[in-house]
Amino acid sequence: MVQILALWLPILVAAVLVFVGSSIIHMFLGYQRTASDSYLFLPVLLTGSSGPVPAV
Repeated sequence: MVQILALWLPILVAAVLVFVGSSIIHMFLGYQRTASDSYLFLPVLLTGSSGPVPAV
């Protein structure tokens, strides 16, 4: 059986690759951009009206 200390470099490399890959996918898919824009309409949704929202 291989000791965990002998596997520290492959584990670290795999973790870095997964992090970088998920960051790149997250930037290019665009679902984050649409999700973050939806909070701009929160005051309209909370008031229940389609009219202008008064300034706070």
